[in-house]
Amino acid sequence: MRPARTVSLTAFDHPLDGRAGHRRTDRPWGIAVLLTVFVMALAGPAVMRPAVAGTAHPLPMAPPVGSCVDVHGAAVTLVASCVDLHTAEVVGSWDAGTQPTETGDAMTVDSCKTTRDTYLDVARTGPWNLWTRVTPAVSTIVLVAPDAGRDAYGGWTACAISAEDGVRVRGSLHLGFTGETRPDGHLASCYTTRTAAAENRRISCDKPHRIELLATLAPVAGSNPDGSTIAMPSPDVLHVSCAMMMQSMTKSADFSYGGAIKVVAETIPPEPNATTTVPPPRCFIETTAAAVVLTGSVIGLAHEPLPMG
Repeated sequence: MRPARTVSLTAFDHPLDGRAGHRRTDRPWGIAVLLTVFVMALAGPAVMRPAVAGTAHPLPMAPPVGSCVDVHGAAVTLVASCVDLHTAEVVGSWDAGTQPTETGDAMTVDSCKTTRDTYLDVARTGPWNLWTRVTPAVSTIVLVAPDAGRDAYGGWTACAISAEDGVRVRGSLHLGFTGETRPDGHLASCYTTRTAAAENRRISCDKPHRIELLATLAPVAGSNPDGSTIAMPSPDVLHVSCAMMMQSMTKSADFSYGGAIKVVAETIPPEPNATTTVPPPRCFIETTAAAVVLTGSVIGLAHEPLPMG
């Protein structure tokens, strides 16, 4: 994990100013509002695609929760909708002095964790509490008002999430990978083969792949009331619960999408000469034929056709 990187932003443009539900302020902040963005990059260098042009209006406060922003150079702009390309999605937003920290100071990447996890609904478990859904491949971003924008009560703060590698994506991550929304495939976890999955060589689901990871087995620990050890679920229970998990995450009653994919709930053993340790059972989908490859995530796919390459 690399140290935080600081970027000075000279404008925060708001193309949606005046819409119902967006707060306003009469505080004369001027044309440009300085922002400081602390980016905790989890993996790889940041890659920024060209920003989308929009009508610029000064935003003298943090962007609202659920909105998406675009970052390009020294400019940050609220995009019209999260279905458009954007750099980050706002998961928490507070006025000066209202941040949920012990001292009331600005949020940090660490203090954003609870807010982020609630927004992504990471606590929701799968059937019979056996499975833990895979989480999006995101980093945490903290937006804070600079000294020039502070008063006696401090300044506002916002927590946001972005792709680990900084690329711009489409779709909202609200409620995470529960299937309630259709996330960008770049944020899901896919693999070209079972060997790649066993060695955790994840790729973006926008790239050709045969496997998409949906969930991992929740920790099996503790004991029953009679003192006996809790046993690992049987293969049949794992398969049925994995199929139910897939149905919940895709919102589709067809587990095979016409026979093109299958649900698998098992440990993917590494190759004989691999040094990777054997992971716990995982719930994933896999194409039924090597010649069939997918080019998108199945999460939230519902009744749309499979994204095939």
